[in-house]
Amino acid sequence: MFDIAFSPDGAHAYVSFTALDASLVVAEFAVQDDSLGETTRRDLLTIEQPTSDHNGGGLQVDDEGLLWVSVGDGGEGPETDGISVDDYAHQRSQDLTLLHGKLLRIDPAEADGGLPYSIPEDNPLVDRPGARPEIWSWGLRNPWRFSVDGATGDLWIGDVGQFCTEEVNHAPGASGSGRAANFGWPSYEGDRAFLEKEFGAIEDHVAPVVTLEHASGACSVAGGVVYRGDRLPERSGDYVFVDSCDDTLRFVRAVPNGDPSIVEAPLSISQVVDLEVDADGELLLTSLVDGVHRVESAA
Repeated sequence: MFDIAFSPDGAHAYVSFTALDASLVVAEFAVQDDSLGETTRRDLLTIEQPTSDHNGGGLQVDDEGLLWVSVGDGGEGPETDGISVDDYAHQRSQDLTLLHGKLLRIDPAEADGGLPYSIPEDNPLVDRPGARPEIWSWGLRNPWRFSVDGATGDLWIGDVGQFCTEEVNHAPGASGSGRAANFGWPSYEGDRAFLEKEFGAIEDHVAPVVTLEHASGACSVAGGVVYRGDRLPERSGDYVFVDSCDDTLRFVRAVPNGDPSIVEAPLSISQVVDLEVDADGELLLTSLVDGVHRVESAA
């Protein structure tokens, strides 16, 4: 299982996971007596994956009950002679007929047009012929985790890099929360050109606000949340994220038309792959080796 999110009324849970055939599945379950009713399963999305890599699968339900889903680019495929445009298959992220390498936004409460969900009318590609109307943003590699801040509408995405650079993307709510945003993959990896020569420049792509170099010890960014709890009042309103390789908690404060300020705090646990908040808005970290921990301070 990749992620789980609940409807605003708590009546339904949405779960993303890998099926036996490696497809990414997003399913809905009714919540019954504080558990998921197995017989109530309703599959919303099934996305075939060309490889076993980069499924993505982050989920969030907003205050309107709309379900947001992050999907990875499906992985590279076979390599015969280094980076080959044909074999590498990175073009999925820029192909608007596919759901790979995208952030999706659907309404799971109402089926429509033969689909088990409906498309919000303000999704950016609703009227574009041939494009998948579920798409909200594109140009992503492996957006393992993302969040939409309920207070501001700001979109934050942690997108796992390829060879050199991890990145965090930010799209302010005041400018559309990433609606129709192209984050540039695969022409760009982080803040540098990657396959720009092969696929062309993307002049209007949204550049990351934070990058981490693999040479510094980072290797797999795990996007987080905007913190609004009480334990760390000095960090209220900051976006918090981790990298599963360098054991550092980072607090980012976006600055309009300027470089964000970043505060770093070392972690005593390793291989953190998920960062969420509990019912009180306090930070919870999930480690592959150390379990789940609450953040008590950022000293």
